[in-house]
Amino acid sequence: MPFLTACGATPVVILDGQPAVKAGGDTFLVSLAETPKEQQQGLMYREEMPQNEGMLFLFEREIPHNFWMKNTLIPLDIVWLDGEKRVIEVMTMQPCKVENCPSDGPKAASLYVLEVNAGAFHGRVGEVVEFINIPQAELQN
Repeated sequence: MPFLTACGATPVVILDGQPAVKAGGDTFLVSLAETPKEQQQGLMYREEMPQNEGMLFLFEREIPHNFWMKNTLIPLDIVWLDGEKRVIEVMTMQPCKVENCPSDGPKAASLYVLEVNAGAFHGRVGEVVEFINIPQAELQN
């Protein structure tokens, strides 16, 4: 059964089984990047993304994970989360328009990374986010 949640001023309907992340008073419907191929592709080549959507990267190991913006066409807030789903770093990153794009990320280990439109993430470092409809088998180290 679907339920309604608020995402800023825009209500978000989460359908049965739809993965979502609640953080900073907002709810984001997310695509899951679980495999190395999906993680490498990320949000590359997307020309736009609805304000209440994003991508959640589920890594196998809690280690430092750097990200780059090569072939990414929209600016993003990138949110690194530890194994307890606690925000450890938030960076706003701009599209890279050169061949050799730099990567960036915290030195601290993360297990999950959330990508949403730049300016859409209103959470803060230290906050614990909530995962909705993310299968538990995918959340183990």
